[in-house]
Amino acid sequence: MFRLSEIRLELHGLLSIFAINAVFGVAVVWLGTLVGNWFMATQSITVVRIYLREGEHLLTKIIDFLHNEEKVSGVTVLQGIMGFGPDGQIRTSRLLDLSLDLPLIIEFYDLPERADSVIDHLQTHMGLSHVVSWSATSHLRSL
Repeated sequence: MFRLSEIRLELHGLLSIFAINAVFGVAVVWLGTLVGNWFMATQSITVVRIYLREGEHLLTKIIDFLHNEEKVSGVTVLQGIMGFGPDGQIRTSRLLDLSLDLPLIIEFYDLPERADSVIDHLQTHMGLSHVVSWSATSHLRSL
């Protein structure tokens, strides 16, 4: 049988170990955050989405402009499987009513001033009317 004093000593030892581990864990998390902040920078950017349809035949022209002339930071093109615009006509990729005029989304990001300039050019020179943008933060990691 254990004596009460032995049980107290055992519990005190376990609590000391838990306390040391807790303090060590907090220190590791704090140190990791501190080191992570040294190597992680953030930058304000603007994300832009351009909505259009395949049938408008503007994709190549817009990509060439964003890549070759404006040299924006990054571009992704998404093809929708279904959608409709202001005309209300539903376009779908289902086999029964396959459309060759599916929705497209061109998304890019850059510094706010550059993104605003690109949006202005796209709207005035290419006649794009469905452009959406919002502010975001880019997380840059330097090694």
